[in-house]
Amino acid sequence: CDEHKCTTAQLVIAWTIAQEGLTVALCGARKVKNAVENAKAGDVNLSEATISRMREDVKALGEPIVE
Repeated sequence: CDEHKCTTAQLVIAWTIAQEGLTVALCGARKVKNAVENAKAGDVNLSEATISRMREDVKALGEPIVE
């Protein structure tokens, strides 16, 4: 987040929409200010190296636990 000067939510949204084959990310917001902040994710430019590193970090978390 520091590198891209964005919030965690913006980074996650930017990474999500950077995935191959994805054209939209649906993001909820409880308040107008949240929607405005989410929209700023469109200004976050991620390098291929960052996208790849984040993908590996997500994979390292493992499968979600379903109870």
